[in-house]
Parts: sequence; structure tokens; C-alpha cells
Amino acid sequence: MRFDLDHKIIFLIITGLMYNEEYLDNKKLEIINYINEKYNERVPRPLRTLVKRKIKKIETIQLDELPLSLRKCTVEELVIIVQEGMKQGKVKL
Repeated sequence: MRFDLDHKIIFLIITGLMYNEEYLDNKKLEIINYINEKYNERVPRPLRTLVKRKIKKIETIQLDELPLSLRKCTVEELVIIVQEGMKQGKVKL
């Protein structure tokens, strides 16, 4: 009886982990698809090469070198901070 119970518990744990990984993969895929969709909609073809060159710099970002406040803020907070900074003329892009 104990043997069966252990196998059921292990099965539930593995199934749960697989579900979590699948859920995370789906979230990542959803984000990537959104980025690709917006990029295709909003960036004119002639500018895509330039944008691709600039965006490649994301690959070199060292997260541990970013300020803790930036690493800990949510996407919503970051967007609001940048929007407010641009309205006030503090963000120079």
C-alpha cells in the first residue's frame, strides 16, 4: 500500500512540475508573440535593420549591473515611470 501511495505522490509532483513548466512556456510564448506582432505592425520595413541592430544590445545586458530599483519594479511601474519622465522632459531618448 505504501509503495502505491509513494508512486501516486511522485506522479502528482511530476505532473504539477510539468504543468508549471508548460504554463511558463506558454507565458513566454505569449510575450514573444506579442512583441513580434507589435514589431511587424509598427516598425516600417526600411527601419527594421536599424532597430534589429539596436535591439541586439539586450543580449549584452548584465542584470546584476542594473540598479536594484529597476530590477525590482514591475513592467507596469517601468512603463509609468518612463511615460512620466518623457512628459516631464527628463527621459532623453
